Amino acid sequence: MFDTHCHLNFKSFNGQVDEVIRRAYDAGVGHIVVPGTDVETSIKAIEIAEKHDNIYAAVGIHPHHVFEIFKKIRSGKLGIETGYEDRNRKLDKSNFNFQPPNLLPNLPSKSY
Repeated sequence: MFDTHCHLNFKSFNGQVDEVIRRAYDAGVGHIVVPGTDVETSIKAIEIAEKHDNIYAAVGIHPHHVFEIFKKIRSGKLGIETGYEDRNRKLDKSNFNFQPPNLLPNLPSKSY
């Protein structure tokens, strides 16, 4: 059996994760996906997956947390890299047009 959505990374499971996983295995659950809902729980999901066999982390940001997180994020370099000869200029320009300001118009950024 494969549990595709188990929030072992939530604080309510602190100190109990190993026991919950053991009970799941005993009950016939062979694989578990632990989804992240924000940065903190995504990191915790990765930590759990690294510690246990057959546990997989799904890293993500739930829509409820998006604006909370973006209040803390500022974009870094947004521009076309010109310091390397082997760069694909056409691809760089295409990627530049698909960067966060177009996806998140209220995110402060500086473009070069």
